[in-house]
Amino acid sequence: QYDSGPGNLTDQPNRRIDADLSLRAPISPTWALVGGMSLNRSTLDRTVRTLAAWRNADAAGAVQSADGGRADNYALFVQSEHYFDHGLTAYAGGRYDHFRTEGYALQNVAPAFDQKYPGRSFDQFSPKLALVWEARRGLSLRASYGEGFRPPSLFDLYGLTVVGIGASTLVYEPSPLLEPERVKAFELGADMAFDGGGRASLTLYRQRLEDLVYRRTLPTSTATVTRTRAENVGEADIDGVEASVRWPTGLAGLKAFGSLTHHFRYEISGNESDPAMVGKKLTDVPQTTWSVGLEYERGPWSGFIVARHVGHVFPSGDDMNQDVREGVFGAYDRYTVVAARLAWRFDRHWGVSLSVDNLTDRVYFVSNRQPGRTFYGELSYRF
Repeated sequence: QYDSGPGNLTDQPNRRIDADLSLRAPISPTWALVGGMSLNRSTLDRTVRTLAAWRNADAAGAVQSADGGRADNYALFVQSEHYFDHGLTAYAGGRYDHFRTEGYALQNVAPAFDQKYPGRSFDQFSPKLALVWEARRGLSLRASYGEGFRPPSLFDLYGLTVVGIGASTLVYEPSPLLEPERVKAFELGADMAFDGGGRASLTLYRQRLEDLVYRRTLPTSTATVTRTRAENVGEADIDGVEASVRWPTGLAGLKAFGSLTHHFRYEISGNESDPAMVGKKLTDVPQTTWSVGLEYERGPWSGFIVARHVGHVFPSGDDMNQDVREGVFGAYDRYTVVAARLAWRFDRHWGVSLSVDNLTDRVYFVSNRQPGRTFYGELSYRF
C-alpha cells in the first residue's frame, strides 16, 4: 500500500517565545554583579485527521485525536563575581524559576474521551558556586557546583501518539501529573593553551538527577501493543569525562581536532515503584561519543573531513535495557560516519562549496534506516 491506502495526517503547530534581559554592574575593581530575568512561553496544538488516501493531504477527514497545552516560565537570576590575587576568581549566584502549565487531550475513536487538565505550577531556586584559577600562563583550573530545574515538555505532559510499526503498535500516553526534573551537578576541569596555537580541555563531571522524567513501558502492554508513558521514576547518577583538543599540524592552514564524551556511569540509582530498574542504563543516551578530523583554511580555500562515532542507545521505553539489536528497523545502532566539505571563495561576496555526508555509504539505523552517501552543493553570496 505504498502508492495508496488509508493513513493519518498530523498537524502540529507549536510556538515558542523567549525573552532575556541581563545587566552587569561593576561595583569595585574586584567585584561585579550580574542580574536579570528570563521569560519563556510555549504552546502546542496538535491534531490528527484520517486520510482515505495517505498521499492526498488535501482530503483530510474527521479529527481522530487532538492534544496540546501551554507552559509559561518566569525566572530571576543574580550572580556575584569576585576577583582575588594570584589569578583566582569566584562566582556565587542563584536563579529562581516559576513554571505554570495547563493542557488538554481528546480522542474521537474508542475509547473516546475529552479531557481538560487544570493548571499546575512549580517553583525552584537553583544555586551556583564556581572557582576559576589561572594557575600559570596557558593553564586554567576550574571547579563548580550547581543545581538545575527542567520542567516536563508539553509533549510528555499532554501528547497522545499512536505509531504503527509493521504488525505492532506503539502508544505514547499523556502524563499530566509529571513533576519537574531536578539535577545537582559538580565539575572539575582544566583548559590549556600551548605555544604554537594548540588548545586542549578536560572536564570530569558528576550529576545526580532527582524526579527523573523517564519514558517507561506500562504493564498494560501486550505482544502487539506497547504502551509507554513519561513518569518521574526516581533517581539517576551520571559520572563522566569530556575532552577536546585542537592542534596545528605544521602544514600552513591545516589543523587537527578531536573531542570525546564518555559516561563511566549513567544509570538508574533509585526507583521505589519498580526496583528492577535500579542499575539499568539511561535510555536515549549513548555511553560514548567521539569525533576526530582535519580542517583547512588558507586564502580562498577551506574545508574539513571528520569522523563521528555514537555508541549504542537503548531507546525510550526500553527501561530494562533489553533491546540490543542492531542493523534492523527500530534499532539504535552504534555507528561511525564520515563527512567532508570543500569550499572556495572566489571574491569577497561569492563562494561555492561541495559537501558529502556518510562518505563511506554506511548502512545504519537510528530507529529508521539513515541516509546513505549524500552530496550537497551550495552557492553563497555575502553582503
